Amino acid sequence: MDITETALLEIWEIFTDYLAPAKKNEAAVRFLRALVDNGVELDDLESLRDEDEHIDYAFDELSSRLEDSYDEESDYEE
Repeated sequence: MDITETALLEIWEIFTDYLAPAKKNEAAVRFLRALVDNGVELDDLESLRDEDEHIDYAFDELSSRLEDSYDEESDYEE
C-alpha cells in the first residue's frame, strides 16, 4: 500500500491535536521512525519538510541518529 505525503501529514495533524505541546517533538520522531522502520526511506519523506515544525525537528533528530548509527557501524567494520 502506498500512501501520499499529504495523507501522512493529515494523519499527523489529527493525532497532534490530542498531544500535549511538550510531547509533539518526540512523537514526531517516533512517527517518522515508525515509517523508516517499516521500509520508507527518510529521503522519500523530504517533501514533508517545512510543513510542520515538529516534523522538521524529527527529520533533524533522525538524520543525526541515523548518521551516528552509520558511523558506529563503520567503526565496527574497520
